Amino acid sequence: MIEKMVFAAGASDSSMEVIRCMKSMRKLGIKKCLLLQCYSPGEEASAIGGIVGEIYEENLARQKELLEEQGYEVETRIVKGSLENEVNDIAEKENADIIVTKATNRSLIGDAVFKGLAYEVLHKSEKPVMLVRANFKADADIECDIMNHIMFPTDFSENAAKAFGALKSLAPCHGTKITLVHVQDTTRMDSELLQKLDEMNEEDFSKLMDMKKELEEAGSRDVEIQVVQGVTTTVLMNMAADEGVSLMIMGSQGLGFVKELYLGSVSHYMARHSASSVMLV
Repeated sequence: MIEKMVFAAGASDSSMEVIRCMKSMRKLGIKKCLLLQCYSPGEEASAIGGIVGEIYEENLARQKELLEEQGYEVETRIVKGSLENEVNDIAEKENADIIVTKATNRSLIGDAVFKGLAYEVLHKSEKPVMLVRANFKADADIECDIMNHIMFPTDFSENAAKAFGALKSLAPCHGTKITLVHVQDTTRMDSELLQKLDEMNEEDFSKLMDMKKELEEAGSRDVEIQVVQGVTTTVLMNMAADEGVSLMIMGSQGLGFVKELYLGSVSHYMARHSASSVMLV
């Protein structure tokens, strides 16, 4: 059960956009939110240090008010240092269940721009992380529902099974569509495996059917399954865009999400490039 989150907030309007989307995250079972902002010792020591502190306090108060209106129990904290360095340690000390932050904007450049807070959280965290993408203005009268359509890509691994547990906890959420998908990456198959493709498709479809039954028994009312072929990242990107996916839940590699070996993984690629929000478990 996910009950407490740490939200790494910034002072910009983009953080307010993310907060506007967090109302629907109550469906995850989240009740408490630790709202963080950081400023450097240099800012504190400067002539405008007091003004900077006041700005941060005002932003936190505004963000807290909106989160409380959404039903969260909110604690705010301003800490010295870099938010990139502090957020994971604080999440550990506070026994938070998940870290939430604004997703880095997508770019064709890739890892060269996937730096800063989102990168550091993924790189170091051993806790689930949600990267929220909000594609509207903070003052727009638009209801943002991250839980509207969830896609769950799976390779049937142990990591994917762990993520499925998180997905299953959302089963009773009425109005949430869930798509279970497995991609057969035929570009990585030799001729022998290609000859067994139909058999593999049947086996994997059966596995997805079992997962669908589990979700339906837990309360899900709208579950779709798909076994598709192609380059995994391309297929998932296209499906997410074409089907209006609002959240992608995926397994991670453990022991810190983005170790060197993991930098090229499907999960990390989707975290960088997907148009939807992404939750890595």
